[in-house]
Amino acid sequence: MASLRDATQISFSIVCGAYILKHPLGMPDHSQGSSDPWLWDWYAPHTRRMRTRWVRGWIKCISPWTPAGRLVIFGRTVMNEIKIIEVLPDEIPALAELAQEIWRQHFPPIIGADMVEYMLEKFQSETAIRQQITEQGVHYYFIKYDGQAAGYMAIRPEPDSLFLSKIYLRKAFRGKKLSRAAIDFLVAFCRKRRLGKIWLTVNRFNLEPIAAYEKMGFRKDRTQCVDVGRGFFMDDYVMVKDIPLLPSV
Repeated sequence: MASLRDATQISFSIVCGAYILKHPLGMPDHSQGSSDPWLWDWYAPHTRRMRTRWVRGWIKCISPWTPAGRLVIFGRTVMNEIKIIEVLPDEIPALAELAQEIWRQHFPPIIGADMVEYMLEKFQSETAIRQQITEQGVHYYFIKYDGQAAGYMAIRPEPDSLFLSKIYLRKAFRGKKLSRAAIDFLVAFCRKRRLGKIWLTVNRFNLEPIAAYEKMGFRKDRTQCVDVGRGFFMDDYVMVKDIPLLPSV
């Protein structure tokens, strides 16, 4: 018969599991009025990988035969594994291939095929990515979903803010709230480093991402039009998400 301690641990696991199913894509933004501040305070310091290990432990406690990293109820997967993993130098060729796939899928109707090819050559080739990482302080991350490369993002920390340079998903993985998982990851990144906001640029005619960013707490700050060479211009909104910082412990 299970001891009182075992019963308490299982009950806590069920409560936390229900919480994660309620917020399956990462840490809630306490600044937006989270209804569970006590759990958020415990949860916030943990990185995406630590969270994944904790979820695995909870799943094994409830159902030892369930594959680690996902929750299966009555044969149906109700929670998939999401990982945000920094790109290593030897993974840059794979990253450049992923960028080509995503850009050619998504951007031709918005900026035209010619500009897509120019932007890939100028900003997303292996050489360009390697230079951004080694010389410009940019960090690239794979966004993985059940072990598959679902997309990627690039960030550049600044003294008081974080520039989200890129966040792109493959077509098959859109609509799974992976962008929210990535933004939750970046909110935790900012709080750890005391950075007060995340900012990004997005094409003014790229309507779906704009709407998604607004749902995640970004606001339109201004417009800008940047000459990127060869007669092409980036006609963008600059969007900002403020990150209220937690008191230092």
